Amino acid sequence: MTEEKVQKVENICDLMEKYLEPLKDYSYYTKKLSLSASIAAVRLYYYIGSQDDPEYNEIYDKFEYIFTDELEIWENLSQPEKIALLDKIRAPRVLVYY
Repeated sequence: MTEEKVQKVENICDLMEKYLEPLKDYSYYTKKLSLSASIAAVRLYYYIGSQDDPEYNEIYDKFEYIFTDELEIWENLSQPEKIALLDKIRAPRVLVYY
């Protein structure tokens, strides 16, 4: 794995940790977000997994885009709107709930 790829993975994890933290106590269809497990899943996917699932790659790219290029919009959304946006980008497929 290249240094560039490691930086990308750790950047995604840092962004998720920072911007999804407020959502970890928000119920999503009666389940709650496990932020630490979701971040661990990102690392497992990139460091151990095959990394060839285009849907996962697209979702992680969208995370990175939302939390960098569209951060001002994200910060002005209510919690239900943030959940709806995550739903729209199919984030529940890669996030871990308990």
